[in-house]
Amino acid sequence: MSGGVHVIHTKTRAKKIRRIAVFVLLLGFVFVLDFPIIFMVLNSLKPNDELLKTLTFLPDNWTFENYIAVFQKNNLMVYIKNSFFLTASSCLIAISASALAGYVLSRYRHGAIQTYGSLLLMLQIFPMILVLIPLFVFFTKLGMLDKHISVILLYTAICVPYSTCMFRAYFDSIGKSLEEAAWIDGCTKFQAFVRIVIPLTWPGFIAVTIYCIILCWNEFMMANLFLRKSELRTLPVVIRSFISSDSTNWAQMMATATIAFIPVFILFIFFQKYMIAGYTDGGTKE
Repeated sequence: MSGGVHVIHTKTRAKKIRRIAVFVLLLGFVFVLDFPIIFMVLNSLKPNDELLKTLTFLPDNWTFENYIAVFQKNNLMVYIKNSFFLTASSCLIAISASALAGYVLSRYRHGAIQTYGSLLLMLQIFPMILVLIPLFVFFTKLGMLDKHISVILLYTAICVPYSTCMFRAYFDSIGKSLEEAAWIDGCTKFQAFVRIVIPLTWPGFIAVTIYCIILCWNEFMMANLFLRKSELRTLPVVIRSFISSDSTNWAQMMATATIAFIPVFILFIFFQKYMIAGYTDGGTKE
């Protein structure tokens, strides 16, 4: 009897050891993956002189002066508002257009519509950098240079193709019989789409929204090219502005980058379970 208890106790202890080993291994893996972010945050808490002269991982002199300086001297709140405005406007337009386009591609199988879907996929793989110069000339002639509307249109254009393909996959997983039942009850097609289809694909909507937010929030090239006035800049462009031919304030750059990282981090914390559900099943109800 005691021998059986000893065997059970040994197996339980071995199981606990394996769990601890797996936890430590995963913790180390996460630390390696997140090391650049951790390094960025710690460097933002160092004086610039210390950052340039020492190679220590942890700061010797902890300070928040870099954060105070970027808000007081660099008018950072203006750039944060610009980033929020451009991201919110672009995502709202892109998600609305992509949801409707994805629904049409999912429910209607006509040749012209399917050709449109193929063209969208081609746009997704087309490098935007090839059309930046023609777009710059085009916006200059239209008087849209140094205006937020130009970047909003471009951000919407780069979000729509992939978002439409994602929405199409989510809508394909929903049986059309649910919508037909709603039509019989008196709903129009648009009402059935809003009341039936959207609630069933809510995780997919969140996944697409976060994709668009990250894409627009972190975009640098187009914002740097089409918004040349200082008061119109976004956070990624401001981060680049700390590098000059004379000197580079690495500490303040790290502080600004950390501030730019915080909204995306909060977004992941609160919506990660919806993202996982959206990317895996995307609503598989029939």
